[in-house]
Amino acid sequence: MGEIRTCKTCGGEVSSTAPVCPHCGEINPANQILCPACGSANIIQLGKQGFSVKKAAVGGLIAGVLGMLGGGLGSNQLQFHCQDCGHKWQLAPEAVASGAAELVVGQILTGKVIETTSYGAFVELPSGAKGLIHISNLSDDYVRKVDAVVSVGEQIAVKVLDVSSTGKIGLQRVQSP
Repeated sequence: MGEIRTCKTCGGEVSSTAPVCPHCGEINPANQILCPACGSANIIQLGKQGFSVKKAAVGGLIAGVLGMLGGGLGSNQLQFHCQDCGHKWQLAPEAVASGAAELVVGQILTGKVIETTSYGAFVELPSGAKGLIHISNLSDDYVRKVDAVVSVGEQIAVKVLDVSSTGKIGLQRVQSP
């Protein structure tokens, strides 16, 4: 559910996971999109014709507002442009809402193993997003069985390898920093 915070604009109570303040509609800076190339929060959302429809201040763009705007694009993909490095990319509204948009490729985080399968382990990240460590990325050595390397509930260090436009997160297990 998230913790309850006070809106800086109107003083109303708002959940840290809510995209906007329910009282005044102000964006919630706790939910932001970061450039997957450089990690900057200086992002513009682009419309169908490539023009700017939303500019992110230091707090970034937020999930719910972008989810509402996403219906206007023909492909149902939200288009973004980083003003710091020039990188352009697309995300599905679900990817923004899941917290995947807050991740940067190469970032190292600690996550909790929530499920193991024959092909890898699913890990919940601090943002609440869930990613997959493929069996080939669990260890430098050959892994025959996932359960022999990680177990459900275990806290492990992971590196973000990929964040797809649909919000799928590819991870690799790394040694704790």
